[in-house]
Amino acid sequence: MPKKGSCEAVIEKRYMAMDYRISGLSYRKIGVLMGVHHGTAYEWVKTELDKIKAECKEKAEELIEVELQRMDDALERVVQSEAYQQGDPSAISAVIRISESRRKLVGADQPAKVDSNATGDLTVRVQYAEPIEPIDDDDD
Repeated sequence: MPKKGSCEAVIEKRYMAMDYRISGLSYRKIGVLMGVHHGTAYEWVKTELDKIKAECKEKAEELIEVELQRMDDALERVVQSEAYQQGDPSAISAVIRISESRRKLVGADQPAKVDSNATGDLTVRVQYAEPIEPIDDDDD
């Protein structure tokens, strides 16, 4: 058993509080069972949940990077293919699909804001991120 007040003991208490919360106990009941204020029980659970969220976010970011690299590799292979160089519609379509997948993955096609009022009428204002400036071919 870890020493009282040690880092291991605190972590063990946080896990115990999480288990109590998962089983459906209120923070007040958890506090009573663990001999602490209900606010402390809440903070213990919140701290562990925040750690879990951070770990999930890191994994999600890692997955996005892997998927983006796969798309880059696929795009490079298609663009360098003879079919694409000769204007094959299926190769061009593949490039478009890869580009669409990339935009979806990074959220580039998502509207930035949707407004509605509470009267039942729906007002939609679609506001996109800053547009990408076109490349000026005259500078070549």
